[in-house]
Amino acid sequence: MERDGDKFEVVHVIREFRLVDADSCERVYWRRDGAALAKGYYVVSWPARARTRIFNEDARFRGPFRNRHDAQHRLQQLLAGSAARRCNPPARTGSDMGADAVVRRPTP
Repeated sequence: MERDGDKFEVVHVIREFRLVDADSCERVYWRRDGAALAKGYYVVSWPARARTRIFNEDARFRGPFRNRHDAQHRLQQLLAGSAARRCNPPARTGSDMGADAVVRRPTP
């Protein structure tokens, strides 16, 4: 398995509440709803506030994918979208500029 980026990882769910992570270590996972994931490959992401990669209620599992290749492809799409958002942030408008907006009035 490959670890790619700072917040994403491809894992293989091998049975209920057990997965193989990007370092080829078997790990336990749990979810807020208590439901087990179907067997298969998943792209896992964590919020920016997550300090460690723990497969808990903070982890978001996308999948299942039939094979590692399909999961890796989805990971690349997610990374490309993330990079595009960092490189091209949405344009700011007057309504979301807040206190740093400066209104210039023509001089008489």
